[in-house]
Amino acid sequence: MPFELSALRFIPDDNRELESLTRYLADPIDQLLQLPITNGRLLQDIALVPAVPVRVEHKLEREYLGWIVVRRDASATVFESTAAAVTPALPDQFINLDTSTNVTISLWVF
Repeated sequence: MPFELSALRFIPDDNRELESLTRYLADPIDQLLQLPITNGRLLQDIALVPAVPVRVEHKLEREYLGWIVVRRDASATVFESTAAAVTPALPDQFINLDTSTNVTISLWVF
């Protein structure tokens, strides 16, 4: 199951300052939580080798909108592969990745 954040719930409080702060922050936080990037999944330790496309299961239970490399152990360019070895694409289940050099990465997929 992907990581999903829900709207901030306002809880009335006797402390006026705390209640005021909560009211002030609730709308901006709710707007941030509605952005697609906040509802994703972290995929770790994905080993990639150049010219050997890898099909990575993203487990979002929907088509992914994008991905960000959040960690890598080498200087490498990671890109989506259109190679025949990983077709059909199946974006509701997988991301097809390739790289410019050997690398192990972690991705945030949303």
